[in-house]
Amino acid sequence: MATTVFDNHDAPYLQWLHDHPAGFVVNTTRRYNPSYMVLHKTSCYSISRTTDQMDENPFTGRGYVKICSIDQDGLLVWIRQQGGTGFTKRCSICRA
Repeated sequence: MATTVFDNHDAPYLQWLHDHPAGFVVNTTRRYNPSYMVLHKTSCYSISRTTDQMDENPFTGRGYVKICSIDQDGLLVWIRQQGGTGFTKRCSICRA
């Protein structure tokens, strides 16, 4: 149930996704807004697909961070530690 937070470091984040194909990711704002905790599967292209036109650290830079875990329970514990109650949304692309 351990979680890993990736903040402004895409290379280790993308490696984590590769190493944990059955894992889960919460996309949230850098200030950990409890009203924005979106759940994704690690296979979701919306949190991993790069293009040539992207800025540096497009996934964990700018205003967003990624919290990763091999199971949803670990993410729920992390969200509650930040003052949230659960996932605010499940990705409609990967249907997490």
